Amino acid sequence: MRRKLFITYIILVMVGSLITGALCLSFVRTYYVKNIQDKLVSNGNLITTTLLNLVDEKTEIDYMAMAQKFSSQTNSEISFINDKGYILADSSGSLMLENQINKPEIQNCLHGKTSVSDRYSKVKGERFIYVALSPVKIYDNKVIVRLGMSLKGFDNLNKVFLSCTLISILIGVIVAVVIGCFFLDNMMNPLQKLNNAAKRISNGNFNHKVRINTKDELEELANSFNNMSSTINNVQLNYRNLELNSILNSITYGILVIDINWNIILSNPAVIKILRLDKNLNIGDNLKNSIESQELYNLIEETFDNNVHKEKELGLRDNDDKIYKVYTKLIDYDVENLVYEKGIVIILQDISEIKHLEKMRSEFVANVSHELKTPLTTIIGFVDTLKRKPGEDKEKRQRFLGIISEEVERLKRLIEDILLLSHLENQSSSNNLEEVNIYKELDDILYMLTPSANRKNIGINLIVERNFTLYVKSKDWFKQAVMNLIDNAIKYTQPEGHINVSAYIKENNAFIIVKDNGVGIPKEDISRVFERFYRVDKSRSRSEGGTGLGLAIVKHIVSELDGSIYLNSELNKGSEFIIQLPLNKLDAI
Repeated sequence: MRRKLFITYIILVMVGSLITGALCLSFVRTYYVKNIQDKLVSNGNLITTTLLNLVDEKTEIDYMAMAQKFSSQTNSEISFINDKGYILADSSGSLMLENQINKPEIQNCLHGKTSVSDRYSKVKGERFIYVALSPVKIYDNKVIVRLGMSLKGFDNLNKVFLSCTLISILIGVIVAVVIGCFFLDNMMNPLQKLNNAAKRISNGNFNHKVRINTKDELEELANSFNNMSSTINNVQLNYRNLELNSILNSITYGILVIDINWNIILSNPAVIKILRLDKNLNIGDNLKNSIESQELYNLIEETFDNNVHKEKELGLRDNDDKIYKVYTKLIDYDVENLVYEKGIVIILQDISEIKHLEKMRSEFVANVSHELKTPLTTIIGFVDTLKRKPGEDKEKRQRFLGIISEEVERLKRLIEDILLLSHLENQSSSNNLEEVNIYKELDDILYMLTPSANRKNIGINLIVERNFTLYVKSKDWFKQAVMNLIDNAIKYTQPEGHINVSAYIKENNAFIIVKDNGVGIPKEDISRVFERFYRVDKSRSRSEGGTGLGLAIVKHIVSELDGSIYLNSELNKGSEFIIQLPLNKLDAI
């Protein structure tokens, strides 16, 4: 930019100087020519008056003598020309000059006006200014008095003036360059400061201020720039604070930052809830007396005292079964960009669900091991018996083989249920909806389970409209869930009992209900019947061929279908399982 401004400045100075010089030359020429014209006109009038006086005196006129006389007096060329263009006399002494009738000054003066012409004379070989006065009556002739003056002297003067002008322009340009460099530096230095400040701002440094004391628009621009920088800094800080607050508010972990005096530097709503702190606590408030958990208090103190990172699992209250993983780390934080003070970051993660899942996984492994061990032990026992006593009678052998076959079937059912449950947990249902005719599907299920019901003489009633059609994410999963519920009802209903299977729509929801008058479930066990391998009556469940996974599979399927399952049961009176599915999703084709 400096180079462009400098070149532009030099061009402007040179153009301005040339224009000024040209105007000066034009003015001098105009002024010089005007003086010559006025002088020639005045001398011409004098000569004309002299001629007229001689006419009045009846004196014979010698045109050549007069021309030479007045030429020497006025230092100009003088010619006497008649109205036909012929030269009567010329101060140069030559009468052989061509006819002058076509000369511009002669043509114009014939109209009765004084005429001026600035032209090149071929005879003289130089430029002349000619003044021709209107013709006057001299005896029998009309005489035109023409005066001419050479511009050779002016041309020489003009060359000298032009040389002086060019030298003046050159000197002026040099002086202007020196002065321009000085002023350009004074102008560019503030701009350079603004440019450097802009680069710092682009790199994220909004604290830099531009100091310019020029008492002009540049100083106002610098002040505006500083104000803009401060505004951007404030906006960015506000944005970062909003962004940080949004992040902190959305994090489920409790996050707390305090200084060495236990004053709050940063907190999020989750930590307020976890530690049950006063919601009106603000940044800067002291937290030392607000920590209920002595174990957490000691952990923070240890972090301050030992300057080490701490990590511990603990409960915050005796009457709360929640478990938290607490992380503490000592930090240095900036105070006014100058001083660094000690502080501590405390993160509280609720791991109660993780612990619960770990416990469930451990129990699941133990239950699977136990469920597999029992039939395997039975199978191994009877196989050993058959091997040790190959001579057993046929009836006992058939009985032993029957027991082995039952245990193998039990193992098969258990493995199939485990694989199905694993498949459900690891594969989400499709978003594509499948059409299900509820009446047809329930009727098919009852047809398959009728032999089991007939063995116990259990009556099953189907209450559903024939055109009841829904849309579900997985038709097979839906069928599996309902089949498990009905099969479960048959197993736990006494002989001569009855089961009602119904389906209806209410308030944008579809309900499928399986109700029996079987053994029922104690109130204290209702909340756990959907857990894996949980059995209300373990001996009865195994005798009925149950694996302990049927209801867990049902709950998982219903959840994948975006529905809910409810259980109403009373011991020795029966149970009612209710599947609720959102109708708007089922009908969303």
